[in-house]
Amino acid sequence: GVPYRLITSVPGACREDLLDSAQSWRLAQIIAAVVGEEGPVSSEILIERLKSICGVNRAGSNVQANFESSLSISILAGTIEAVETSFFHVEGRPVEHFRLASGGFKRTVDQISRAELRRAVLHLVEDQFGIAEDAMPQAVGRLLGIERIRAEGAERIDGVVRDLMKDNLLRKSGIQIYLA
Repeated sequence: GVPYRLITSVPGACREDLLDSAQSWRLAQIIAAVVGEEGPVSSEILIERLKSICGVNRAGSNVQANFESSLSISILAGTIEAVETSFFHVEGRPVEHFRLASGGFKRTVDQISRAELRRAVLHLVEDQFGIAEDAMPQAVGRLLGIERIRAEGAERIDGVVRDLMKDNLLRKSGIQIYLA
């Protein structure tokens, strides 16, 4: 894993880029810059980052509409692509690692893409030479800096483990999960 790197500014970004619908192309460029640094990134984190970069406190209906419009422009331009419905990353860039909580920034399981979760699960299983299936969600959570895994998060991680078994990257023997 590598530390999560936050993008804190984009040169020239200002409030109007997020508030003014006439700035949709400029906002699309800012979105591409954020996704380029932080992708794969959830739409929830992406909008929070845009608010911070542009100096906007809340994402009302106007901001949401501008965000959606500019997001569509970025996708149509081919600079980013949508994965898993609500995650975005640079088109054609494979996910090669998972990211660790850093600098006080933590994500929930729902804010971590399946591709990153796959990397984290594979790393954990390899590092531990196998792991008990029922311990997997909590172990992955600890690895990613998540103190408490809720039922939905545990199910998401279990789904990733099932997919890795279907892809013959993991195997189960009794209660233990191993690399295939």
